[in-house]
Amino acid sequence: MARVPKPVGAPALVPPAERSDRRPLLIAAAAGAAVVVLGAIGIALLDGLSATGISPASGVDRTSGPQTGGAQTGGAQTGGTPPGLTTPSIPDDGAAIDIAAGVDHPETSNAATVLGGYFTAINERRYTDAFAVFGPDSRVVDTGLEGFERAQVSSSIESQRITAVCDAGADVIEVDVTFRSTQAPELGVEGQACTDWELRYELVGSGADRLIRKAPPINPPQAC
Repeated sequence: MARVPKPVGAPALVPPAERSDRRPLLIAAAAGAAVVVLGAIGIALLDGLSATGISPASGVDRTSGPQTGGAQTGGAQTGGTPPGLTTPSIPDDGAAIDIAAGVDHPETSNAATVLGGYFTAINERRYTDAFAVFGPDSRVVDTGLEGFERAQVSSSIESQRITAVCDAGADVIEVDVTFRSTQAPELGVEGQACTDWELRYELVGSGADRLIRKAPPINPPQAC
């Protein structure tokens, strides 16, 4: 019997059996992408990369457990490294975060306190403390502490530096930061074990109690 051409733009007809077979593969692929993304991003909370979208439908219940700072911290175990992942050594480069010459915004010191504390917590495997630096409207909070820890467990940060600070609205500042991360390749961007980042952190609140809302990339992350 002759085939009838499908009109342009019409949806493809997929036999039920084929759809049933492929759907688990698609779900698995999406889940794998989310893990890779968070591994590179949880360090830096990237809302700007296409791969950074961790869905609120991650299955994490954000309504239970104690609150610390701006983010939910209940329920997860911290400090371990899953089998097959090697925890890199923690760099010892002095200050928690450097400030580039010429950065003189009055909130620079507070920004350094917040972000320096965040990076130090990542390096010291204090994931509950690091997670608590995110504000309640950050997309990273949607992953929950357990998902955040799984993504960060192989990550270490070095050469972190504030390069600019500016106002971005009432009680909001933007802080440009460069740093280098090392991580298990399977948790890195495009399989990278070492990545150079340039991010713009949005901090909300006041003083040294500001919380991170997001950190879109200023430029795409680069392998190092």
